[in-house]
Amino acid sequence: MTKVLLLGKNGQLGYALNQLLSKQQRYSVTSLDSSQLDLSDSKAIRETIQSIKPDILLNAAAYT
Repeated sequence: MTKVLLLGKNGQLGYALNQLLSKQQRYSVTSLDSSQLDLSDSKAIRETIQSIKPDILLNAAAYT
């Protein structure tokens, strides 16, 4: 199973990707939003990636 880390799960693109990937049995999706991971905190990002060990990292986060 392919592990996916999706950032920006509550945005328009992130929401659509989360819905699509979660329906696929070949993906294990971990979706995070800004309340779960501060993208301005490089240490937190590094720790999250090291903890989850995703095969694919999708960054759908945006500042509007």
